[in-house]
Amino acid sequence: MNVTFDVRQVDTTEFGVGQRLGQSIQYFWVPIDNTVRGALRREAELTLDRIAKAEQDPPPFDPAEKYAGHEYLVLPVGHELAASLVGFHEANNLSIASPSRQTFQSASCYFLRGTDSSGRRLTAINRAAQFKSTLGQQGRLMTVFSDALHVVDDPIMQLNAGFDIVIDSEHVHILHPSSFRALADVDDEIAQAVPRNVAAIASVASFVNWNSIEQYATDHPRAASLLASIRTQEFAVNIDRSALTELCASQGILLDESSGNIEVDEAHLLGFLEVLDRRRYQIGLVPNTPEHYKASSRTRVVRGGTP
Repeated sequence: MNVTFDVRQVDTTEFGVGQRLGQSIQYFWVPIDNTVRGALRREAELTLDRIAKAEQDPPPFDPAEKYAGHEYLVLPVGHELAASLVGFHEANNLSIASPSRQTFQSASCYFLRGTDSSGRRLTAINRAAQFKSTLGQQGRLMTVFSDALHVVDDPIMQLNAGFDIVIDSEHVHILHPSSFRALADVDDEIAQAVPRNVAAIASVASFVNWNSIEQYATDHPRAASLLASIRTQEFAVNIDRSALTELCASQGILLDESSGNIEVDEAHLLGFLEVLDRRRYQIGLVPNTPEHYKASSRTRVVRGGTP
């Protein structure tokens, strides 16, 4: 997938940090010189090169998936889970913070914003863990000066090798899923979206009593993530009631249909959501010995095509 930005024709390069204030992150510009500007551009070029060399189109970020440390995923800029980061990407009137030790120690992330010769904007973001850990090492770091080693007393900041997240006019490119989850406040967004997700799912699977499931998900982040996945993947559309109850029975998930609708046993609400999200399955390779499994991650295989 290509990023809609020409890194060879950059007109402006700006740097800043994000500081968490309460439930949100506030972003500030920080003045830099040309040496820092050049280093940031090189890291951005490295990141865009990795994106360009991806062998397959990246899958969309799924809030219920458990990802590896480094995976390439995307979301469209209009996706609700990307709203806070895209809002920052599009903001123009950021305040200026002084390049002080206090500024960097309180930073949750740092970012580069560039504009190319066509006026297209690119924002690249990194969590500040490595940045901040190096900041605390002054007095224990050394450098060669005049053919001798000297202790470095001034604060030192280290840029990461590449960026965690890149935002252009069309997509949020996610190269470090846990960073995106933290900086985009994904868990909070998912928790707030529980009523909307339940309403959307209930509209296409009205034969299930969703009230207890909604109440459960408000206090259980994993259930809230599964609801978000079920809705965005449209996994409840065209569900066959008989097939659903049969699969639940095979997985030991207790249901009650005496009232006409499907009522899920309180102890099996999470398992029921895992069934809908295609994370419970049965294999029958051994005669008369069905095996039941739960998947923490799953990718749909297209029959006759590439998985």
